[in-house]
Amino acid sequence: EKDRFTRGLAAHLLSFALARELGPTDQLALDQITALTASDDYRIQTLLKQVILSEPFRSKTNPRKP
Repeated sequence: EKDRFTRGLAAHLLSFALARELGPTDQLALDQITALTASDDYRIQTLLKQVILSEPFRSKTNPRKP
């Protein structure tokens, strides 16, 4: 169940960080975040770091900018 919990938490955190619902294109990032977190013994620090380093987060645009 650790993988399922990790993926769910990562999805919630990424959705919050992006200020939008996740779509099909975000699933690859979630797979990577989950795998890297699992490989580091499910450390919360790794999960947070991987959310921040994920492609969707790094390429996030601000819809409020003119």
